Amino acid sequence: MTWKGKGSGMKRLKKMRGLIILVVMVALAVGYYFYLSNRTRSNDDDDITVTRVQELLMRNLEQNYPATPKEVVKLYSDITQCFYGEKYSEEELERLATMAYALFDEELAAANPWNIYYAKLIGEIEEYKKNHYVISAYTTSSSVDIEHQKFTKDGYTCTRVYVYYTMRRGTVIDTLNEVFVLRKDKSGYWRIYGWQLVEE
Repeated sequence: MTWKGKGSGMKRLKKMRGLIILVVMVALAVGYYFYLSNRTRSNDDDDITVTRVQELLMRNLEQNYPATPKEVVKLYSDITQCFYGEKYSEEELERLATMAYALFDEELAAANPWNIYYAKLIGEIEEYKKNHYVISAYTTSSSVDIEHQKFTKDGYTCTRVYVYYTMRRGTVIDTLNEVFVLRKDKSGYWRIYGWQLVEE
């Protein structure tokens, strides 16, 4: 009887040991599966490239409007570079145009209603692409120069920002100098009031 009891205890112990080994092996297999699937997912994430257009469109102007006149003009120039030199869908073009339009002062927007602005923009883009023009680079006035350009008009604080665009057509390089006038709105945001070509 004693032997029998010991034997059944040994059998139970062997069964328990086998069950524990089985549970550990299943846990290892499940853990390894999750490790592999997460690693594959992160590798796939690394392979995803965000275009310059998509990068700009991720920006939320309502929550992250440019803080200075220089930053407003830089954003507008980045958008303009995309208009003439990047690939995008029709939807992305419209969203880019909406973003550029949001930088306009209310008077500039009133003088250029959305439908007219957008139709004119599409015409200009087609013209640039037909002539193989791209804006390869640009530089803006320094922050110190912009500060010195400040003036008051009709009770609004305004400033000028000079931008030097480098235009490329094949191997031909040209420069285009423009001056932007910005006006601070009632909420304290700098908006583009207008711009024009700077005569040499």
